[in-house]
Amino acid sequence: MDNTQKLIALFKYIKELNSMKNKIFLNLDEYDSLNLKFSDIPKNNNIKISYYSDETYNEEILVVKKPEFLLCPTPPDTIISWLSPEWDNYKIECEHKAYLPKTTLIDVEESFNVSETEVVYFEESEERITDFNNWMSTRSDWVKEQLIIENTINLFSDLYKAYLDINRENGLIELVVGVGLFNYSSSKNYKHPLLLKKVKFEFDANENIIKIIDTDSDPELYSQFLKSIPSSDLNYIAVKSSEDDLLENAWHPLDVPNATTFLRKLTNNLSSNSRFIDDYNNNSILNEKIIVEYSPVIFVRKRQDGSIRTIEKILHEIETNNNYPNHLLPFIGQYSPNYNSLNSEYFNNTLYNVDTDILLAKEYNQEQIEIANKINHSNTVLVQ
Repeated sequence: MDNTQKLIALFKYIKELNSMKNKIFLNLDEYDSLNLKFSDIPKNNNIKISYYSDETYNEEILVVKKPEFLLCPTPPDTIISWLSPEWDNYKIECEHKAYLPKTTLIDVEESFNVSETEVVYFEESEERITDFNNWMSTRSDWVKEQLIIENTINLFSDLYKAYLDINRENGLIELVVGVGLFNYSSSKNYKHPLLLKKVKFEFDANENIIKIIDTDSDPELYSQFLKSIPSSDLNYIAVKSSEDDLLENAWHPLDVPNATTFLRKLTNNLSSNSRFIDDYNNNSILNEKIIVEYSPVIFVRKRQDGSIRTIEKILHEIETNNNYPNHLLPFIGQYSPNYNSLNSEYFNNTLYNVDTDILLAKEYNQEQIEIANKINHSNTVLVQ
């Protein structure tokens, strides 16, 4: 086994060891905080969703402005006393009374000079019926609008709570957008997006607007999730090749054309019994064991320290380009000659002969030159 193979084996071991320290979430429902599918987001003027592939994309993935409830339309005087209580509450169905006693009627209309035991029925007046029907039509439109506003306020509240949670936890949790919702027929416990990217909140208190903003973080493949599935149902080689593809191209989860192409290729390579769906409203019959939907989702997870991602980049560089720094060699038993054993005459001769690739911005002494030259000529790094 040559040095390259040894280093690859070493970093694969470090990667697996690091993965064991982090809990692998298999299902979106396991997250305690926000778990929001794009398909569940209401569609109205107070909400804006943008995709990376949109021409007008400006890094604002989701913008939600908190709306205010509207007053109920005022009913005509001819029917106001006939209405059921709380007619101005959009959550309660409004009806009219079947009849009113004379005493109540006198307060509404001119006296009919009827005895106190008589009543007036609602259906007796065509004008009253017409006014009620017209007002109920207007009220129905108002109710629909209030329900939209209620859904928007609920969404705003959920986002704001997650925003506070992230600030309160001070870096322990993070906001993520993901696509490629993985469904595994052998176990309902497996349901999680595969292609992920960190995003962040912004809150405008003056306008009462909360936003989810893109970041410059790299996209990631949730490979630990895939590797938790039995190997009899999954081609692990496809996971590795997809990781390399993502490292090379950095497909954004919301870059719809490229992300769907990436996910479709990944899905087809994972198993012969799999299917990718780019439309979560697809009504076709799905009999495959593995189903992957594009289905964008935003959720809050425990913050990842980035070590696995860094290790993956190192592995990719070593495997692809056979490129690695010499200071890694001692970790695989390859030691350079002891630089300290070099005679002092060498240092005396190089007192002011600083290597051309060592930059010293200020005046320096012999000890500093020795340290710099030792680092430059031996497989070591200096940590201060």
